Amino acid sequence: MKKIGFILIAAVILLLFAMPAGAAENGKEDLVWAVAPILEYEGVYYCAECKVFSADWENTLDIKTGKPNGFHYGHGGWHRWHIYDAAKGLFGIYDRGDTTPQLKLYPLSEFASRFPYLANKTSVWYKIDSTMITQVYDDWEDAYIDKVELGKCAIAYDNKLVSDFIYDNGEMHSGRLYNNIIAVQKGDNWGIADKDGNIAAPFIFEHAISINDTTAFAKYNGKYGILDVSKTAANAAQPVTPALTAIPTASKVYVDGQQINFDAYNIGGNNYFKLRDLAYALNGTKKQFEIGWDGAKNAITITGGKPYTPVGGEMAAKGSGNKTPQPTGASVSFNGQPLSLAAYNIEGNNYFKLRDLGQALDFEVSWNAADNSITIDTGKPYEE
Repeated sequence: MKKIGFILIAAVILLLFAMPAGAAENGKEDLVWAVAPILEYEGVYYCAECKVFSADWENTLDIKTGKPNGFHYGHGGWHRWHIYDAAKGLFGIYDRGDTTPQLKLYPLSEFASRFPYLANKTSVWYKIDSTMITQVYDDWEDAYIDKVELGKCAIAYDNKLVSDFIYDNGEMHSGRLYNNIIAVQKGDNWGIADKDGNIAAPFIFEHAISINDTTAFAKYNGKYGILDVSKTAANAAQPVTPALTAIPTASKVYVDGQQINFDAYNIGGNNYFKLRDLAYALNGTKKQFEIGWDGAKNAITITGGKPYTPVGGEMAAKGSGNKTPQPTGASVSFNGQPLSLAAYNIEGNNYFKLRDLGQALDFEVSWNAADNSITIDTGKPYEE
Protein backbone atom coordinates (compact mmCIF):
# COMPACT_ATOMS: atom_id res chain seq x y z
CA MET A 1 0.00 0.00 0.00
CA LYS A 2 1.40 3.40 -0.89
CA LYS A 3 2.94 5.50 1.81
CA ILE A 4 0.51 8.33 1.20
CA GLY A 5 -2.31 5.88 1.88
CA PHE A 6 -1.94 6.30 5.62
CA ILE A 7 -2.00 9.07 8.16
CA LEU A 8 0.27 8.08 10.98
CA ILE A 9 -1.49 8.19 14.30
CA ALA A 10 1.48 10.08 15.72
CA ALA A 11 0.82 12.96 13.34
CA VAL A 12 -2.77 13.19 14.46
CA ILE A 13 -1.89 12.88 18.13
CA LEU A 14 0.36 15.93 17.73
CA LEU A 15 -2.84 17.88 17.28
CA LEU A 16 -3.80 16.91 20.80
CA PHE A 17 -1.15 19.25 22.10
CA ALA A 18 -1.39 21.87 19.38
CA MET A 19 -5.08 22.64 19.87
CA PRO A 20 -6.93 23.57 23.05
CA ALA A 21 -9.53 21.30 24.53
CA GLY A 22 -13.07 22.56 24.30
CA ALA A 23 -16.70 21.73 24.70
CA ALA A 24 -18.72 20.65 21.72
CA GLU A 25 -20.69 23.12 19.69
CA ASN A 26 -24.36 22.89 18.72
CA GLY A 27 -25.51 22.57 22.31
CA LYS A 28 -23.56 19.38 23.15
CA GLU A 29 -21.76 21.02 26.08
CA ASP A 30 -21.01 17.69 27.76
CA LEU A 31 -18.65 16.66 24.96
CA VAL A 32 -14.98 17.41 25.62
CA TRP A 33 -12.74 17.45 22.56
CA ALA A 34 -8.97 17.05 22.65
CA VAL A 35 -9.06 18.02 18.97
CA ALA A 36 -12.17 19.83 17.77
CA PRO A 37 -14.19 18.09 15.00
CA ILE A 38 -12.51 19.83 12.06
CA LEU A 39 -10.76 16.91 10.34
CA GLU A 40 -12.34 16.48 6.93
CA TYR A 41 -11.95 12.72 6.43
CA GLU A 42 -14.46 10.44 4.78
CA GLY A 43 -13.57 7.77 7.29
CA VAL A 44 -10.92 6.71 9.77
CA TYR A 45 -9.75 3.10 9.83
CA TYR A 46 -7.09 1.04 11.52
CA CYS A 47 -4.62 -1.16 9.70
CA ALA A 48 -3.58 -3.91 12.08
CA GLU A 49 -0.70 -5.00 9.88
CA CYS A 50 0.64 -1.47 9.56
CA LYS A 51 -0.23 -0.42 13.13
CA VAL A 52 -1.52 2.94 11.92
CA PHE A 53 -4.79 4.70 11.29
CA SER A 54 -5.72 5.63 7.74
CA ALA A 55 -7.99 8.29 6.34
CA ASP A 56 -6.92 8.12 2.68
CA TRP A 57 -9.63 6.59 0.52
CA GLU A 58 -7.83 7.23 -2.75
CA ASN A 59 -5.52 4.29 -2.26
CA THR A 60 -7.77 2.01 -0.19
CA LEU A 61 -11.28 2.55 -1.53
CA ASP A 62 -13.15 -0.35 -3.05
CA ILE A 63 -15.46 1.35 -5.57
CA LYS A 64 -17.96 -1.52 -5.59
CA THR A 65 -18.56 -1.66 -1.87
CA GLY A 66 -17.73 1.88 -0.89
CA LYS A 67 -15.41 0.54 1.80
CA PRO A 68 -11.63 0.41 1.89
CA ASN A 69 -9.99 -2.79 0.73
CA GLY A 70 -8.86 -4.91 3.65
CA PHE A 71 -10.81 -2.93 6.23
CA HIS A 72 -14.08 -3.71 7.94
CA TYR A 73 -15.81 -0.34 8.31
CA GLY A 74 -15.26 1.17 11.70
CA HIS A 75 -13.30 -1.77 13.01
CA GLY A 76 -9.88 -3.16 12.26
CA GLY A 77 -7.76 -4.62 9.54
CA TRP A 78 -8.92 -8.24 9.64
CA HIS A 79 -12.39 -9.63 9.02
CA ARG A 80 -12.54 -11.41 12.36
CA TRP A 81 -15.32 -11.34 14.93
CA HIS A 82 -15.70 -12.76 18.41
CA ILE A 83 -18.96 -14.64 18.47
CA TYR A 84 -21.38 -16.27 20.88
CA ASP A 85 -23.54 -19.24 19.90
CA ALA A 86 -26.56 -18.74 22.14
CA ALA A 87 -28.14 -22.11 21.30
CA LYS A 88 -25.08 -24.11 22.30
CA GLY A 89 -23.57 -21.73 24.83
CA LEU A 90 -20.27 -21.60 22.96
CA PHE A 91 -17.85 -18.76 22.40
CA GLY A 92 -15.40 -18.44 19.58
CA ILE A 93 -13.97 -16.73 16.54
CA TYR A 94 -15.44 -16.18 13.09
CA ASP A 95 -12.67 -15.35 10.64
CA ARG A 96 -13.92 -14.53 7.16
CA GLY A 97 -10.35 -14.15 5.98
CA ASP A 98 -9.21 -13.88 2.39
CA THR A 99 -9.98 -17.50 1.46
CA THR A 100 -12.35 -19.95 3.11
CA PRO A 101 -14.32 -18.59 6.08
CA GLN A 102 -13.37 -20.23 9.34
CA LEU A 103 -15.40 -20.75 12.50
CA LYS A 104 -13.96 -21.82 15.84
CA LEU A 105 -16.21 -22.46 18.81
CA TYR A 106 -15.26 -23.58 22.31
CA PRO A 107 -17.02 -24.41 25.59
CA LEU A 108 -17.42 -21.61 28.09
CA SER A 109 -15.05 -23.42 30.47
CA GLU A 110 -12.24 -22.92 27.95
CA PHE A 111 -12.98 -19.25 27.37
CA ALA A 112 -10.18 -17.73 29.45
CA SER A 113 -7.52 -20.17 28.25
CA ARG A 114 -8.49 -19.83 24.58
CA PHE A 115 -8.60 -16.03 24.65
CA PRO A 116 -5.90 -14.90 27.11
CA TYR A 117 -5.44 -11.66 25.17
CA LEU A 118 -8.90 -10.59 26.34
CA ALA A 119 -7.86 -10.62 30.01
CA ASN A 120 -8.47 -7.15 31.49
CA LYS A 121 -9.47 -5.87 28.05
CA THR A 122 -12.69 -4.53 26.57
CA SER A 123 -14.16 -6.16 23.44
CA VAL A 124 -17.43 -6.85 21.64
CA TRP A 125 -19.04 -10.24 20.99
CA TYR A 126 -21.64 -10.99 18.30
CA LYS A 127 -24.48 -13.40 18.81
CA ILE A 128 -25.00 -16.06 16.12
CA ASP A 129 -27.82 -18.53 15.56
CA SER A 130 -26.43 -22.05 15.16
CA THR A 131 -29.57 -23.13 13.31
CA MET A 132 -28.32 -21.03 10.40
CA ILE A 133 -25.16 -23.14 10.18
CA THR A 134 -25.43 -26.52 8.46
CA GLN A 135 -21.95 -27.79 9.31
CA VAL A 136 -21.39 -29.92 12.39
CA TYR A 137 -18.47 -28.92 14.55
CA ASP A 138 -17.83 -32.00 16.68
CA ASP A 139 -15.22 -31.76 19.40
CA TRP A 140 -15.19 -28.01 18.83
CA GLU A 141 -12.87 -28.33 15.85
CA ASP A 142 -12.74 -25.77 13.09
CA ALA A 143 -15.67 -25.62 10.72
CA TYR A 144 -15.39 -24.09 7.26
CA ILE A 145 -18.56 -22.38 6.19
CA ASP A 146 -19.86 -20.03 3.57
CA LYS A 147 -21.48 -17.44 5.77
CA VAL A 148 -22.38 -16.64 9.36
CA GLU A 149 -25.24 -14.26 10.03
CA LEU A 150 -24.08 -11.96 12.80
CA GLY A 151 -26.74 -10.79 15.23
CA LYS A 152 -26.61 -8.10 17.88
CA CYS A 153 -23.41 -7.62 19.83
CA ALA A 154 -22.58 -7.14 23.51
CA ILE A 155 -19.68 -5.63 25.42
CA ALA A 156 -17.29 -7.89 27.30
CA TYR A 157 -14.52 -7.11 29.76
CA ASP A 158 -11.94 -9.53 31.15
CA ASN A 159 -13.63 -12.52 29.51
CA LYS A 160 -17.04 -11.64 30.97
CA LEU A 161 -20.07 -10.08 29.31
CA VAL A 162 -20.94 -6.72 30.89
CA SER A 163 -23.94 -5.79 28.70
CA ASP A 164 -26.84 -7.41 26.92
CA PHE A 165 -26.77 -8.08 23.18
CA ILE A 166 -28.29 -4.72 22.28
CA TYR A 167 -25.77 -3.13 19.90
CA ASP A 168 -25.84 -3.28 16.12
CA ASN A 169 -22.11 -3.06 15.64
CA GLY A 170 -18.91 -2.66 17.58
CA GLU A 171 -15.26 -1.89 17.24
CA MET A 172 -13.10 -4.92 16.49
CA HIS A 173 -9.77 -5.24 18.17
CA SER A 174 -7.23 -6.13 15.45
CA GLY A 175 -4.51 -6.39 18.05
CA ARG A 176 -5.32 -3.09 19.78
CA LEU A 177 -7.64 -3.85 22.68
CA TYR A 178 -7.82 -1.34 25.50
CA ASN A 179 -8.65 -1.59 29.16
CA ASN A 180 -11.32 1.05 29.44
CA ILE A 181 -13.32 1.97 26.33
CA ILE A 182 -14.78 0.62 23.09
CA ALA A 183 -16.91 2.11 20.30
CA VAL A 184 -20.36 0.59 19.72
CA GLN A 185 -23.21 1.39 17.34
CA LYS A 186 -26.97 1.66 17.79
CA GLY A 187 -28.93 2.21 14.61
CA ASP A 188 -27.09 4.81 12.56
CA ASN A 189 -25.19 6.34 15.46
CA TRP A 190 -22.02 5.44 17.30
CA GLY A 191 -21.17 6.00 20.95
CA ILE A 192 -18.45 4.96 23.41
CA ALA A 193 -18.91 2.46 26.24
CA ASP A 194 -16.61 1.76 29.17
CA LYS A 195 -15.40 -1.54 30.60
CA ASP A 196 -18.46 -1.81 32.86
CA GLY A 197 -20.86 -1.49 29.95
CA ASN A 198 -21.82 2.07 30.87
CA ILE A 199 -22.16 4.70 28.14
CA ALA A 200 -19.21 7.08 28.36
CA ALA A 201 -20.09 9.15 25.27
CA PRO A 202 -23.61 9.41 23.81
CA PHE A 203 -24.88 7.85 20.58
CA ILE A 204 -24.66 11.00 18.48
CA PHE A 205 -21.67 10.26 16.26
CA GLU A 206 -21.61 9.16 12.65
CA HIS A 207 -18.62 6.96 13.40
CA ALA A 208 -16.21 6.32 16.27
CA ILE A 209 -13.06 4.28 16.83
CA SER A 210 -10.92 4.27 19.96
CA ILE A 211 -7.34 5.52 19.90
CA ASN A 212 -6.30 4.52 23.41
CA ASP A 213 -7.80 4.08 26.87
CA THR A 214 -9.08 7.66 27.11
CA THR A 215 -9.55 9.07 23.58
CA ALA A 216 -11.31 8.15 20.36
CA PHE A 217 -11.78 9.43 16.82
CA ALA A 218 -15.39 10.57 16.52
CA LYS A 219 -17.19 11.89 13.45
CA TYR A 220 -19.53 14.71 14.41
CA ASN A 221 -21.50 16.82 11.91
CA GLY A 222 -19.50 15.35 9.05
CA LYS A 223 -16.03 15.97 10.48
CA TYR A 224 -13.71 13.96 12.67
CA GLY A 225 -12.28 15.13 15.95
CA ILE A 226 -10.54 13.43 18.83
CA LEU A 227 -12.90 13.03 21.75
CA ASP A 228 -11.58 13.01 25.31
CA VAL A 229 -13.81 10.16 26.45
CA SER A 230 -12.77 10.19 30.11
CA LYS A 231 -13.57 13.90 30.54
CA THR A 232 -16.80 13.57 28.56
CA ALA A 233 -17.88 10.72 30.83
CA ALA A 234 -16.97 12.75 33.92
CA ASN A 235 -19.08 15.66 32.63
CA ALA A 236 -22.08 13.41 32.05
CA ALA A 237 -21.73 11.95 35.54
CA GLN A 238 -22.18 15.33 37.19
CA PRO A 239 -25.73 15.81 38.44
CA VAL A 240 -27.50 18.60 36.62
CA THR A 241 -29.76 20.77 38.74
CA PRO A 242 -32.69 21.97 36.65
CA ALA A 243 -33.02 25.74 36.54
CA LEU A 244 -35.84 26.87 38.83
CA THR A 245 -38.46 29.38 37.80
CA ALA A 246 -40.39 31.60 40.20
CA ILE A 247 -43.91 32.14 38.85
CA PRO A 248 -46.06 34.91 40.37
CA THR A 249 -48.67 33.28 42.62
CA ALA A 250 -52.11 33.53 41.03
CA SER A 251 -53.99 32.50 44.18
CA LYS A 252 -55.97 34.92 46.34
CA VAL A 253 -54.54 35.20 49.87
CA TYR A 254 -56.62 35.80 53.01
CA VAL A 255 -55.17 36.71 56.42
CA ASP A 256 -57.69 36.26 59.23
CA GLY A 257 -60.50 36.71 56.70
CA GLN A 258 -59.11 39.79 54.94
CA GLN A 259 -57.83 39.50 51.37
CA ILE A 260 -54.29 40.85 51.00
CA ASN A 261 -52.27 41.18 47.82
CA PHE A 262 -48.84 39.68 48.49
CA ASP A 263 -45.77 39.72 46.31
CA ALA A 264 -45.52 35.90 46.30
CA TYR A 265 -44.17 33.28 43.93
CA ASN A 266 -44.78 29.64 43.18
CA ILE A 267 -41.47 27.76 43.02
CA GLY A 268 -41.49 24.04 42.32
CA GLY A 269 -45.18 23.74 43.28
CA ASN A 270 -44.90 25.59 46.59
CA ASN A 271 -45.80 29.17 47.48
CA TYR A 272 -43.02 31.45 48.71
CA PHE A 273 -43.73 34.75 50.46
CA LYS A 274 -41.46 37.74 51.09
CA LEU A 275 -40.60 37.52 54.78
CA ARG A 276 -41.01 41.24 55.49
CA ASP A 277 -44.39 41.32 53.70
CA LEU A 278 -45.66 38.52 55.91
CA ALA A 279 -44.34 40.26 59.05
CA TYR A 280 -46.09 43.46 57.95
CA ALA A 281 -49.39 41.63 57.30
CA LEU A 282 -49.33 39.77 60.65
CA ASN A 283 -48.47 42.89 62.69
CA GLY A 284 -50.95 43.29 65.54
CA THR A 285 -52.03 39.63 65.48
CA LYS A 286 -51.17 36.87 67.95
CA LYS A 287 -48.50 35.68 65.54
CA GLN A 288 -46.75 38.99 64.90
CA PHE A 289 -42.97 38.87 64.72
CA GLU A 290 -39.98 41.18 64.39
CA ILE A 291 -37.19 40.71 61.86
CA GLY A 292 -33.55 41.52 62.44
CA TRP A 293 -30.66 41.43 59.98
CA ASP A 294 -26.95 41.04 60.70
CA GLY A 295 -25.10 41.80 57.49
CA ALA A 296 -21.70 40.84 58.91
CA LYS A 297 -22.96 37.35 59.79
CA ASN A 298 -25.42 37.10 56.88
CA ALA A 299 -28.04 36.16 59.45
CA ILE A 300 -31.80 36.74 59.74
CA THR A 301 -33.36 36.74 63.21
CA ILE A 302 -37.09 36.30 63.84
CA THR A 303 -38.46 37.22 67.25
CA GLY A 304 -41.99 36.00 67.91
CA GLY A 305 -44.56 38.16 69.75
CA LYS A 306 -42.87 41.46 69.02
CA PRO A 307 -44.41 44.04 66.67
CA TYR A 308 -42.75 44.38 63.31
CA THR A 309 -40.81 47.57 62.49
CA PRO A 310 -41.30 48.49 58.81
CA VAL A 311 -38.17 49.44 56.87
CA GLY A 312 -39.93 50.59 53.71
CA GLY A 313 -40.86 48.70 50.58
CA GLU A 314 -43.21 46.27 52.31
CA MET A 315 -46.25 45.16 50.30
CA ALA A 316 -44.85 46.64 47.11
CA ALA A 317 -46.73 45.88 43.94
CA LYS A 318 -46.16 42.39 42.63
CA GLY A 319 -43.50 42.25 39.96
CA SER A 320 -44.47 41.14 36.49
CA GLY A 321 -43.24 38.00 34.78
CA ASN A 322 -41.32 34.96 35.92
CA LYS A 323 -38.10 35.29 37.89
CA THR A 324 -35.05 33.13 38.43
CA PRO A 325 -34.68 32.38 42.15
CA GLN A 326 -31.34 31.73 43.83
CA PRO A 327 -30.95 29.71 47.04
CA THR A 328 -30.39 32.11 49.91
CA GLY A 329 -27.19 31.76 51.87
CA ALA A 330 -28.49 33.53 54.96
CA SER A 331 -28.95 31.66 58.23
CA VAL A 332 -32.30 32.00 60.03
CA SER A 333 -33.13 31.77 63.73
CA PHE A 334 -36.44 32.01 65.61
CA ASN A 335 -36.34 33.19 69.21
CA GLY A 336 -32.65 32.34 69.29
CA GLN A 337 -33.03 28.83 67.87
CA PRO A 338 -31.72 28.02 64.38
CA LEU A 339 -34.34 27.20 61.77
CA SER A 340 -33.99 25.13 58.62
CA LEU A 341 -36.29 26.82 56.11
CA ALA A 342 -36.59 26.50 52.35
CA ALA A 343 -35.76 29.97 51.07
CA TYR A 344 -34.81 31.76 47.87
CA ASN A 345 -33.50 35.19 47.02
CA ILE A 346 -35.35 36.98 44.24
CA GLU A 347 -33.99 40.36 43.16
CA GLY A 348 -32.48 41.09 46.59
CA ASN A 349 -35.39 39.91 48.74
CA ASN A 350 -35.70 36.66 50.69
CA TYR A 351 -38.77 34.54 50.04
CA PHE A 352 -39.72 31.64 52.35
CA LYS A 353 -42.03 28.70 51.86
CA LEU A 354 -45.32 29.71 53.45
CA ARG A 355 -45.97 26.33 55.07
CA ASP A 356 -42.50 26.34 56.63
CA LEU A 357 -43.24 29.73 58.19
CA GLY A 358 -46.65 28.54 59.34
CA GLN A 359 -45.06 25.58 61.08
CA ALA A 360 -42.27 27.65 62.65
CA LEU A 361 -44.60 30.46 63.87
CA ASP A 362 -47.52 28.08 64.50
CA PHE A 363 -50.32 29.56 62.40
CA GLU A 364 -52.72 27.69 60.13
CA VAL A 365 -52.18 27.59 56.37
CA SER A 366 -54.96 26.11 54.24
CA TRP A 367 -55.69 25.79 50.54
CA ASN A 368 -59.08 25.98 48.83
CA ALA A 369 -58.88 24.51 45.33
CA ALA A 370 -62.46 25.50 44.49
CA ASP A 371 -61.69 29.23 44.46
CA ASN A 372 -57.88 29.01 44.18
CA SER A 373 -57.28 30.67 47.54
CA ILE A 374 -54.77 30.47 50.38
CA THR A 375 -55.93 31.18 53.93
CA ILE A 376 -53.71 32.18 56.86
CA ASP A 377 -55.44 31.95 60.25
CA THR A 378 -53.37 33.27 63.15
CA GLY A 379 -55.99 32.05 65.65
CA LYS A 380 -55.43 28.38 64.80
CA PRO A 381 -52.32 26.24 65.23
CA TYR A 382 -50.42 24.81 62.27
CA GLU A 383 -51.44 21.34 61.08
CA GLU A 384 -49.88 19.16 58.42
